[in-house]
Amino acid sequence: MANSEKRNSTARITPRPDPAQGVGGRQQDLPLPSEGGGYLDICTILRLPVGRARADSRVDELADMGLSPTWRRVAEAVGFDTFLVVWQILDDVAANDQRWNHKDNIRLNMPSFRRFLRYQRNLYIQQLDSEGHSAQQIQGMLCRQIGVKLSVEHIGRVAKRGRNE
Repeated sequence: MANSEKRNSTARITPRPDPAQGVGGRQQDLPLPSEGGGYLDICTILRLPVGRARADSRVDELADMGLSPTWRRVAEAVGFDTFLVVWQILDDVAANDQRWNHKDNIRLNMPSFRRFLRYQRNLYIQQLDSEGHSAQQIQGMLCRQIGVKLSVEHIGRVAKRGRNE
């Protein structure tokens, strides 16, 4: 079965009764064909495979060499080639810093993603504070906009840290 099929709603093409002389805008004073151009009525129906696209087969090689499922998931998410670039950067750092290198493995200490989200939230609180919003207003905005519930006291502490920096 073909991956695509051309279809239109007319079974035939009707030639113009009097061929026009010239091209495009130079065809003046000619009546428009009653049936329209016809060729614009063609559409392509694609028959794409249903389901998840096949992952890069090179990721399978990572599994064969014993790379953890977590790192394979990262490779699938960012792409195999990008993953190799990141891996090489980490390896270069580990080669120059013994704290990272342990028996042919790279030891990596990375903060949780929650920490990043908390950092971004705190920057947002500090921005709202610098714009003159009260802690109560900020509390309402956080709840409505990002679904975060913080006490007015906590918001005040975060805002104060921003003012002291």
